[in-house]
Amino acid sequence: MLRQTNLLSGLLFIVLGLAFGLVATGYRFGTPAAMGAGFLPVSLAVILSALGLAIVVQSHLRAAEPVEWGSFWPLGVVVGSIVLFAVALRPLGFAGACFVTVLVSSFAGPRVSWLQRLVPAIILAAVASVVFAQLLGLPVPLWPSFAW
Repeated sequence: MLRQTNLLSGLLFIVLGLAFGLVATGYRFGTPAAMGAGFLPVSLAVILSALGLAIVVQSHLRAAEPVEWGSFWPLGVVVGSIVLFAVALRPLGFAGACFVTVLVSSFAGPRVSWLQRLVPAIILAAVASVVFAQLLGLPVPLWPSFAW
């Protein structure tokens, strides 16, 4: 098998598009004028599969590039920060969980100063809190229960 990044990416897109498309066919499709619940997922699955096919074809037209799997540290940190968000949501509230999630996930990248880690964490926690808790009315506690 060819070990090309584009080939593997294209095949992944095709498989994901087909899988989500098959699941979405269980919903009513509708028409463009009266869209059903399955219209958007099926449409996006077709687009994703077509994009994957285009990437696979393009990968055969270019020279092969070896796949570099890289380090698993960034993947582990990002996945761990998502799990941490789920665990920290109740005790820290939405704002605190967002702050901790962004702060922890910043350790997946290259070495940066604490200021470069704290400023985005504060800004993203504030923006996410306003958007999700205030504007969209997401029913989650915004602050820790002991704060107010």
